Amino acid sequence: MKQSILSIGLLFTMSFFISCNDDSPIQLNSTSNLVVAVETTGESPTDVVLGIDNFINSEISPIGKGIQQDGKRSYYFLNETLISSGYKATNCIGYNIQNGELTKKGEFAFPVSFDLLGKGDNKTMIAVESPRAGFENKTIFLVDTDEMVITKTLKTKIDERTEEGLMSWPTGTVVKGGKLFLSYYLTSSDGKWKTPNSNEARIAIYSYPELKFEKLIKDTRGSDIGFYGNYNGLVKDENNNIYTASTSSLACGFEPAPTNKSAILRIKSGATDFDTDYYFDFEAASGGNKINFLHYVGNNKAIVRMITDDSVKWSAFAPTSENPNCKIAVVDLIAKTVTEVTDIPLHGGQWATPALNSNGKVYMNVSDNNGAYIYEIDVNTATAKKSQKVEAAVVKGIFDLN
Repeated sequence: MKQSILSIGLLFTMSFFISCNDDSPIQLNSTSNLVVAVETTGESPTDVVLGIDNFINSEISPIGKGIQQDGKRSYYFLNETLISSGYKATNCIGYNIQNGELTKKGEFAFPVSFDLLGKGDNKTMIAVESPRAGFENKTIFLVDTDEMVITKTLKTKIDERTEEGLMSWPTGTVVKGGKLFLSYYLTSSDGKWKTPNSNEARIAIYSYPELKFEKLIKDTRGSDIGFYGNYNGLVKDENNNIYTASTSSLACGFEPAPTNKSAILRIKSGATDFDTDYYFDFEAASGGNKINFLHYVGNNKAIVRMITDDSVKWSAFAPTSENPNCKIAVVDLIAKTVTEVTDIPLHGGQWATPALNSNGKVYMNVSDNNGAYIYEIDVNTATAKKSQKVEAAVVKGIFDLN
């Protein structure tokens, strides 16, 4: 199974001279077709997409290499297309491999900046825009990644509560059985990111690809699903079961943090409601930790970034923090177990961590005071190998284009 997820970054800084602009193709290793997106260090940060031979053994450096991106970027991979998109910007650039080179295949712009990306079908990307304050419509876009064009647009309200002063914020998408499942949480409409009503897991359901609103589903055993700056509030397994991640975490930006436990819920294949027979108390299984990031691997296994200290708001997104509070673990979604990957150090977390399933392993970025590294994780043994030090502040995308 091979899957790549995007990562967004608000992170760090940079001062290296990069030799290529975003129109120049880059030669890839003919046998690897491995690509990373990095944000460099220094006072004037920029993003660079570059090919490498091996995630663990190769030197990863953007100095004089790669395709420079404009500004802080998000990255997504779908149907042989790597998509580079702007944080708080509207333009998207698509790249694919042509004659052994990573080459720009097209570009388009959304009419507004977006806040969530996901997969519709094998060639369709979903993007969702949400105003950061007020009760205006959200906008759902469907994008054909072959042609790099927007094919459908829907303006919709999800769960706007004017009397409570709370608006919905989208956190994850999954498509199954002709339905689009869109998770969200409730946050203050004044843009101050307060969460006084979050003791409930919430999902909006639309028909797909028609995008007609059908219903809201809720479960009081969990708390709001996902969080700001994260695209994987929902994950889907190979049998079309959906799993949800409730952080219940101040460190993930919930203020006040929900009183319900950090937990995983399920929507069974063929169903459009929460499975009342499934509840995974993540805090109990992990010894008191909370979920930050959930990435499905296969065979009922997932990788999580978990929070060990939940005392400071947004502290799960400070890679170079002097008080790191995140660990990596392997989760068995059926046995409901959590096994720490002890080869990966305590670290400060990352906005929407990139994760790639490739050749039976999972590749993730970990940045801390010692620098940025890619780790190769074996979920069967809960062990990991560390790459050479990456010459950048953070790795924001990890891709296998084979």
